[in-house]
Order: sequence, then structure tokens, then C-alpha cells
Amino acid sequence: MRSIITAAGAAAILVTTPAHAVDIVNRDRVAREAVVNTSDGQSNIITLKAGERAADVCTSCVILVGDTSVEVVGRAVAVIQGGKVTVGR
Repeated sequence: MRSIITAAGAAAILVTTPAHAVDIVNRDRVAREAVVNTSDGQSNIITLKAGERAADVCTSCVILVGDTSVEVVGRAVAVIQGGKVTVGR
């Protein structure tokens, strides 16, 4: 059996997979809010349910959770645990 990928399908794959993007994962058992301040001056609030992962939130940004913050760039993963954010895996 052959797989056929249309041009539109290939374009969708390329558009939805950035080369270097930051993820946020919530390892807490409760929902948490993260403020994402991007390098272009934009600020967004993301609410993550317990155990949820948000992919490709930025390429370079500062993420704030509670009274903690981290600067993340590239393929980094921001980890929320114990109501605090750190850079992890």
C-alpha cells in the first residue's frame, strides 16, 4: 500500500512544525496560568490543565508562573511544577 501526500498536506506539515519552538508542560495536578512575553513585545496568558502540554508557544520568550520566570529560546521546554516554572526536559 502506498502513502500519498498532497502538496496541501505537505505544506500543512511544514507550516505546523517550526524548526525551534518552546513548549510549556504543566506537571502539577491543578491548572496553572503562564504569562508568555515574546521578544517582539507581545504578552499572552496560557492556561494549562493538569498534565497538559502547550507546544510551539514561542521561539524566544520569558515565561512567568506565580512569582517565578524563565527565559527560553529554541527547543527549550518550560516545566511548571509546584506552582513554579523552570527550564527542563
